[in-house]
Amino acid sequence: MPQPTSPAWIRPTPNALTILRLGLALVLPFTPSDLWFPLVATAAVTDLLDGWIARRFHATSDLGRLLDGVADKVFAFSAVLTLILHEHMPLWQGLLVLARDLVVTALGAWLALTRSWDDFRHMQVRWAGKLTTFLAFGWFATLLLPAPPALRTGAFVLAAGTSLWAAADYLTQAVRLARRP
Repeated sequence: MPQPTSPAWIRPTPNALTILRLGLALVLPFTPSDLWFPLVATAAVTDLLDGWIARRFHATSDLGRLLDGVADKVFAFSAVLTLILHEHMPLWQGLLVLARDLVVTALGAWLALTRSWDDFRHMQVRWAGKLTTFLAFGWFATLLLPAPPALRTGAFVLAAGTSLWAAADYLTQAVRLARRP
């Protein structure tokens, strides 16, 4: 069954939103702290919108999936680095929340070095990974807005826990792909 076509103007929109998120990641560390929350919120909205538009209007592509994953990781690294350098979080918390990103980046590097392009194409986006991104944005917000310590701690525990879960999930998926004939 043929896929429905989308208007020509909509096809580049998800990638444009993803590229905007990459740009936000690059400027975040150099932006005054009073603009951090609007940048993080904008990045979160672009992350939601690019995926929704791509699925809703059948504007998905291998390039878009790759760019979206890269933008997610670059923004997470940028936000954590910025918040660590300005003493909004300790390094160990940042590393726990980045566990999924570190594992997926290492897997991507391994697949690229071994030229396992077919395995790369078969790596599926996981709900644990999507939930990790959502909860990480929420935790960043609690660090940037006046939030009670209990809310910050709860947001951290949820973000770190799902990040570790997603890291294990992606590792399991990679092992299964490596074992297939």
